[in-house]
Amino acid sequence: MKKFLKLFCFMFCFALLLTGCATVSNIKNNSKELIYNGGSVVRVGDYLYFANNIDNASENLDSNKGYKKLAGTANLKRVNLSKLKAKNENTSVKNSETVQEEFVGYENTNMFVLGNYIYYSTPNLHKDKSNNNHFDYTTIYRCKLNGDNNKEIYTTSAVISRMDILKADGDYYIVMVDSESNILRMKIGKKVGKVETIAKKVTTYAIAEDNQKNNGYIYYTKDYSGTDGLSGSRVYRVNIESGKDKLIYNGVAGGRATTIKFTGRQNDVVFYTHTNKSGTENYYVDLSKTNFTTSILNKDNLFYASASEISDVKAITGNKLYKGYTFVVDSNLMYKNVRTNEIENISTALSENYSDFKILFVDECKIFFNSATNNAFYYYDVTTKDVTEIVKMNSTIYSDAIYGYDGTNLYYYAQIVDEDAETTVSAQAEGEGEETEEKGDQNYYLYTVKINRSANETYQLLGKTV
Repeated sequence: MKKFLKLFCFMFCFALLLTGCATVSNIKNNSKELIYNGGSVVRVGDYLYFANNIDNASENLDSNKGYKKLAGTANLKRVNLSKLKAKNENTSVKNSETVQEEFVGYENTNMFVLGNYIYYSTPNLHKDKSNNNHFDYTTIYRCKLNGDNNKEIYTTSAVISRMDILKADGDYYIVMVDSESNILRMKIGKKVGKVETIAKKVTTYAIAEDNQKNNGYIYYTKDYSGTDGLSGSRVYRVNIESGKDKLIYNGVAGGRATTIKFTGRQNDVVFYTHTNKSGTENYYVDLSKTNFTTSILNKDNLFYASASEISDVKAITGNKLYKGYTFVVDSNLMYKNVRTNEIENISTALSENYSDFKILFVDECKIFFNSATNNAFYYYDVTTKDVTEIVKMNSTIYSDAIYGYDGTNLYYYAQIVDEDAETTVSAQAEGEGEETEEKGDQNYYLYTVKINRSANETYQLLGKTV
């Protein structure tokens, strides 16, 4: 009998080594497509996976030991939204579960679900050959929805300035731009492919955003100087699946000296500045309808008649009468109706009461934003030009653009409402400012609130407090 028990224990432990150890119960993902809800959360049916709280790695992560401490709270959790159990809205839900004790709640947090795997990012813990840390590099993990088979699938060799998950030719890819202006991609799904650099040392690029429809190509420019002394841009496109690139426009040919600079992309609509001896103007082209080279040569579709460069372009959809784009120019948030060609300065409407507003995302005709001064979240409806308050907190919100959204609920981070916390301010000499000592829990935890809540509904703290 003892021999049998020993054999059983050995086989059981060996099986755990092979399969990993599930941390939570298993659930089924019925979707074959990517699930992406903003980056800090991802929802699969009734279950929400989320970064418990947000902490700034750039300020507070200085060692591997420090990583473990931060991972003790800012880790990957899960909760069943249909069975929330909490004393009140300011008390953590009792039924949250820890999926992985990795530091996922930081300023570059990113997570999504594909198939029965959740993918998430963390700061890098690997040291270089000189034994130096690079916490600003990114490590990507994936594990099953029950926490099983947690595995590092890639660690970057530079700082990542942008990461998107795109579908091309029926497969999904993680597309990254690093601090050395290289574009990389990695195939994901049932199997994870190798990371390959598909464009090097680019000047500007046009990449569709997370999970947006696209034609399977990424567009980019490189500066070029001709032998005749003329300078400008060469425009290329590269196939996401094959990695093959092609020169599609030469701005330094035939006596031309044209510079093209990509400024945004929404699905297959690409925005760019066109600069030559006549000046600079902002154009856009729908690549599903028009050849890009033809658009440049004919200077079709003027978007914004100004030499000022636009940025942060977002599509307004859902109502054909108001179809258009929001964008930022000279620090002003603008909206252009492409049907009427009218342009509205939204900043003017918001500046009086929301001078520090920060755009989070756009959903159909609604522009979602927050105000750190007001500790509140709002949306602006371009069809009515009205601002609706979603929620106002009695504590400090995390004002950077880290959020979650599932079409019904907004997920955001804020400090807890703590009656026991004390703040003391000691006056310094005139002109030297103030010294503030904060006591209590200063972490920013995850909350949720319905976008269109009734008068008797309120927010709910989801994050587990220390």
